[in-house]
Amino acid sequence: MQFRGDFDTGNTSQWELETAANYSLRVADGGPGHRTAGRFEVRDGDTPVDSGERSEAKLPNSTDVSDGDERWYSFSMMFDKSFPVPADGWCDPMQWHPANSDHSAAEGSPALNLQCGNDGDDKLYLQVGDKELLPIGMLDRGVWHRYLLHVKFSNDPGTAFEEVHRDGQLVLPKTSPKSANMNSPKAYLKIGMYRKGTNHGTMVVWHDDMTVYTSAPTLSRD
Repeated sequence: MQFRGDFDTGNTSQWELETAANYSLRVADGGPGHRTAGRFEVRDGDTPVDSGERSEAKLPNSTDVSDGDERWYSFSMMFDKSFPVPADGWCDPMQWHPANSDHSAAEGSPALNLQCGNDGDDKLYLQVGDKELLPIGMLDRGVWHRYLLHVKFSNDPGTAFEEVHRDGQLVLPKTSPKSANMNSPKAYLKIGMYRKGTNHGTMVVWHDDMTVYTSAPTLSRD
């Protein structure tokens, strides 16, 4: 295990935040098994940094990945019961942001991210290379799902791959899409919500139990 980021501390001390207001990220009761979870909220106009509306929490630099790294990400996520159907543009509850060799942010779109919705279809996707959408389930508002995402990071699409389990079930077999999942020297992970401003209305997504592994963890159906 390289990193574990839950909210059992009762605060956000484990994270570097990009938030617009006091409501953007709160530690709250997400229900059984998630009494202290991260509640991320984005409203129209929430732009704490230069582009896109967002409420995000970044993992430490020590978890940044480089070309050739292999990682396993275990985490729980729930779309709030009030979550609207995404209508237009990107809507990312998780993204690996391009980074320079010194861990600073690099220009460009993420080469790997989760994408909620595609033209209003209400599905959750793993998006690769800012192009290819790989479905991994429905948004299922008000229901926690546990994910295990296995990734080989590479600037070479023939080397890179992704694999996803949801609630212990394989939903995306190991696959190497046509696009690479890196486009920079490094990439860093952020959770929360990052969306195009044309996605109007308040969006709330919950995150918990983010754990990063450098070797395969034991699968659980819990």
